[in-house]
Amino acid sequence: MIDAENHLYKKLKKAYTQENLTKISAKLIQAYRSRDFNYIKKLYGLLEGFLPGSAAGGSRMFSSLIMLYHPDRLNYYLAKISPQKPLNDLDNYSHILTVLDNLEMIPASEDTDIDFWCDQYEEYGYDEEDFDRIIHIENELNGGELLDDEQRLSGIDFMSALNLKETGSVDAELGLLELENLQGELDMSSRSIADLDGIEYCRNISVLDLSNNDITDIAALGRLEMLEELYLTGNSVTSIDSLAALQKLKRLDISFNRIDDLHNLSDLAQLEFVNAAGNPLPNEQAEILRGKGIIVIM
Repeated sequence: MIDAENHLYKKLKKAYTQENLTKISAKLIQAYRSRDFNYIKKLYGLLEGFLPGSAAGGSRMFSSLIMLYHPDRLNYYLAKISPQKPLNDLDNYSHILTVLDNLEMIPASEDTDIDFWCDQYEEYGYDEEDFDRIIHIENELNGGELLDDEQRLSGIDFMSALNLKETGSVDAELGLLELENLQGELDMSSRSIADLDGIEYCRNISVLDLSNNDITDIAALGRLEMLEELYLTGNSVTSIDSLAALQKLKRLDISFNRIDDLHNLSDLAQLEFVNAAGNPLPNEQAEILRGKGIIVIM
């Protein structure tokens, strides 16, 4: 058993280096920026037992992976790995061996189109000729689930979208007690939501996914004080001032919006990760957050 422990220890010490973590992170960021969710999902799927069995949408998978392999995590791993640790403890950190073995072997998605996504977010709109590709990407963000016509209602409000999700009808009305009793995760991605009025009553949820909607104003989110994870990728948000009230927030994805100011995130003591790729942000704002030990993707 001692020989097995020493063997795994040596492999892990060789694997957990600044170079390897940088290589993995760069590959993940490249895939995310090009919206290659096929690659992200396959890599995520290789880590069964180390990560949650499912994560709705590519943004959440990306954040989980990048939190594992960002170079800033190197000292954490080096402190956890020692030749005195039993084999079972060392095995908890062996996931990197699987990733390194497969990093270059997973094929890129044939649907990846970097220019399309860059152009789209510069224009903040879609061309009709790109509609089929948008549908495909919406489905990727929605965990592969096909969206029906009702879910593509233009400019739907949050309460109508939630009623449709929970009851199958936009006309049904959930009571305030039902909204307050919602706990844990709430996935409202790819629902064509434009208005968040009513979401403030869902005050006990801890994970909220609003990715790939039509949202511009997120003021109502400032009342969700139990939030630990918030995913807003692929909207048209310009200001995140209201998020300064979310003192329990740990992970934030605001990628591909119109945000140009991160100052209000500086006082969030529990914040660990911000994905701000695809926003018109100056680098110095990211550096301020990084100086506080927060992982920031630009």
